[in-house]
Amino acid sequence: MPLLEASEMAALQAVAADGMVTPVTINRLTKSEGDYGDVLSFVFLVTVNGWLYSDPQAVITEVGQIQGLVNTYRLFLPVGTDILSGDQVVIGGNTFTCSDTNAESTYLPLLRCTLRRLE
Repeated sequence: MPLLEASEMAALQAVAADGMVTPVTINRLTKSEGDYGDVLSFVFLVTVNGWLYSDPQAVITEVGQIQGLVNTYRLFLPVGTDILSGDQVVIGGNTFTCSDTNAESTYLPLLRCTLRRLE
């Protein structure tokens, strides 16, 4: 007997989807050959509604000789959304990098992604 019946999981996913009201654009990193080697660029993949949650960190970090806050963000998306580690996520004009997802989990009421952004 499964932990949750399919109808119960569908009901949980519907409740989670109610909180996903923010447009989220996902761009996939692609590599092509240029005259002087590989060219990396982001290509539009999809726009879906999601729910962004910020977990502020009060630690200043130095990146490229610039001090900034590297905050951790959680992005909740509908189960089955095509997103991978390394994808670029644009929300409200702000650009984030997806560092991981819980797509491999057995029971998914929602897809949770960890985002990073240097501020």
